[in-house]
Amino acid sequence: MRIYGRITIYGEYLMHSNECGLIMPSNLYLETTEKKDYKSGYNKKLDRVLVLLKEKGIIPKHTLRGNLPLGYGLAGSTVLGFLHLSHFFNNTSKRNIINEIDTKIHGFTPSGLDFESCIHQQWGLFCSKFGWESQQTPSIDYSLIIFPKEQKMKLSKIQERVLSAKNLLAPIQKELNRIVKTHNVINLDLLMEYSQILSSIGVYSEVVNNFIYQSLENGFITKSIGGLYDKAVIIIFDNSNRENYSFIEKLVSLSSGKIL
Repeated sequence: MRIYGRITIYGEYLMHSNECGLIMPSNLYLETTEKKDYKSGYNKKLDRVLVLLKEKGIIPKHTLRGNLPLGYGLAGSTVLGFLHLSHFFNNTSKRNIINEIDTKIHGFTPSGLDFESCIHQQWGLFCSKFGWESQQTPSIDYSLIIFPKEQKMKLSKIQERVLSAKNLLAPIQKELNRIVKTHNVINLDLLMEYSQILSSIGVYSEVVNNFIYQSLENGFITKSIGGLYDKAVIIIFDNSNRENYSFIEKLVSLSSGKIL
């Protein structure tokens, strides 16, 4: 069983209400296996989901392998839950267990996005009120980058800061959704504005904030995904800046980052 992680293009924390965010599947995955793969990026020591499941008396009989990094906002904990509970055929029971574990790990009740993204494994719009709406695949050229974690703020604090800027972010998100539904494209100008607002409200670590600021200043749409703080950063390219990728590579290196 293989499950790909998800990437949030926009909508972090605002999907708990009635405004959908846009989700795409990543090319990073984890899968069940009967044999240990020494080349796999899966690290059992980082698997908090496995620990919490064992506390509940649930002991998976298989191991995992793949290249999905854990703890970087790619729905890793939910992917782990799905794989460790692959012998559970009742999705309601599976959902309840995964939601309980995600709440313990992240410090707030999940929107349900990660569970739905694991089921659908495709582009879609999602919010708690309306659920998942599958979407045709827009064209997008991007890179994902991870940085050393700062670990100074809880995600519940980040959620508060995003919600405090809801009056700025929600209208942009609503218009982005309208354009995606109507024309099957992402309005990059609006997404740039959205990313600039996130950069201004203190939801990133110092290193990531400096990186994103410089990237935005040079015309690259840049933001973190998932829980935002200490999570992977996505850079979206367009025809005007695709040739300047060497600038991003140099900036990543100077910031101790890693391009996935």
